[in-house]
Amino acid sequence: MTRLTIPRFLRRTLTAGLALAALAVPLALMGASSASAATTWLPPLHPESFSIFVSTFDQNGSVDAFGPVHGFGHLTEVSDTFVVLDLHNQLGTVNVKHSPEAPGRIDWRACTESAVTYGTWQFVGGTGHDWGATGFGHFREIDFSVLQRGRYGQCEPFKAPRYFQTSVEASGLAAR
Repeated sequence: MTRLTIPRFLRRTLTAGLALAALAVPLALMGASSASAATTWLPPLHPESFSIFVSTFDQNGSVDAFGPVHGFGHLTEVSDTFVVLDLHNQLGTVNVKHSPEAPGRIDWRACTESAVTYGTWQFVGGTGHDWGATGFGHFREIDFSVLQRGRYGQCEPFKAPRYFQTSVEASGLAAR
C-alpha cells in the first residue's frame, strides 16, 4: 500500500485553500438564495388570539391578547370597521380592521336587542413594540342590549340602551 506524502510547506497552503473553499461554497449559496428570497420574504406567522369585552360599566372595554401581539389593555373604536387596541404596557397599540357587525334583532316583548356576528380581522400595523404587526383571522362577536322603555311601556330602540355588553373572541395568525 502506498501512502501519499505531502510536503510540509504545501500542507499549510492546501489547508488554508480548503478552508477558504469550505467557506466560499455556503456563502455563495446564501448569496444566491438571499437575492431571490429578499423579494418574497414574509415574517413567520404564529397563533394569535384575543378577547374583548365592552359593557355599560366598562366603556373602554378590556382586551386580552395572546400570541406575537400580546398584552392587556383597552380599545378605541375609530369607525364601524376599525379599532385600535391599546396595550397598557410598553408594547404600544395595534390597529385592527374588521368586518362590520351584523344588525341586531329586537325582542319587542322583552325590550332587548341581540346580535351575533362572524367575520374576519386583520392587523394593519401599530405603534411602539407592535409597530410592524401583521396578522389575520376570524372572530365571533356577541352583542346584547337592554333597551329603554317609554312612558307607556313601549320599547325605545333609538335611545341609548339601559345596559349593553359586547363580547369578541378572535383567533388567527400574526407576526410582528
